[in-house]
Amino acid sequence: MRRICANLTRTALIAATALTVSASISAQPYPSKPVKIIVGFAPGGGTDITARFIAQRLSSAMRQQFIVENKPGAGGAIGTAVGVNSPPDGYTLTVISASYTVHPSVYKLKFDPITDITPIIQISEGPSSSS
Repeated sequence: MRRICANLTRTALIAATALTVSASISAQPYPSKPVKIIVGFAPGGGTDITARFIAQRLSSAMRQQFIVENKPGAGGAIGTAVGVNSPPDGYTLTVISASYTVHPSVYKLKFDPITDITPIIQISEGPSSSS
């Protein structure tokens, strides 16, 4: 568990550093307002806990609020759809789990699961994941 927390902390700090570098390039510092993190699963589950851990670290590092918003249902597809339909301004992030890969074969999606998503960073890995 300590190793997972250390890896998540390192990942959050890398993400914060990347965001800080991109913010220094643009005219307006990022983030200049709260950032929403959408989780397609119910509060209290593994994905939610991971997102809240990352949000806490990013809030501290970036000196701006990162807020987790749960949109559970359809194996995360509902939350992903909310994220896809949000403005592409960097103020809405979406946590996507490994179950995302089967969504097109199980659900009728209103978005393209390949072209409508831009991956930013992998925040966790389990024993069944491949590197």
